[in-house]
Amino acid sequence: MTIDREKTLRLALDQAQAAVKEKPSRENLANYQAAADALEKFLNGQRADQPVAGLKTEAAAVGYLTEQGYKIGKTKFNADVNRKMVTKRGGCFDPADLDDYALAAELPLLDVEADHSQVNVKDELKSEQRRNLKFKNDLAEGLYTLTADIEHMLASRAATLKGGNEQFWRDNAAEILRRAGEGMTAAELIEFGLELTEEHFDQYAQEVEL
Repeated sequence: MTIDREKTLRLALDQAQAAVKEKPSRENLANYQAAADALEKFLNGQRADQPVAGLKTEAAAVGYLTEQGYKIGKTKFNADVNRKMVTKRGGCFDPADLDDYALAAELPLLDVEADHSQVNVKDELKSEQRRNLKFKNDLAEGLYTLTADIEHMLASRAATLKGGNEQFWRDNAAEILRRAGEGMTAAELIEFGLELTEEHFDQYAQEVEL
């Protein structure tokens, strides 16, 4: 039952992530964040059910990681503890901290022939957590543009264009009427209008910094 729930949440996160890659809209980003939060909440709930009292020693921590399907020896773990890659809290190694450490240290998975399904689930979850972290980093670095920012930019440009168009007619209507009244031909009037329009849009392009 627990595995089914976890698979469902991970599938929802995959679908949300695919939707964001196809169209990074505000709605898709919100759906992705909700799916990521739901999976994280579920995993945190499972971690809370795991006893901490038995993880007072490095040997106990290594045993926990091995039970979770990771391949690690006491020598490597002790070295990583010395490098402060993982530390005790309240005199014990917290399972949540050990799970994060396993991902950060990229610990290899055990080849457990007796239960390939368990290893596959952990491998998929590990890959998904890495993809989730990469997406958050890409978002923070500005590799994606939020729809709200694009909408704000377009609205600003539209307002500039509208205001410029109104000013265009206020500045040029009298001159156009004067030239038309002096017998300017249709071809000459069109040419004059095109020149004025080109000047107007050149100014617009400079104002919006295209």
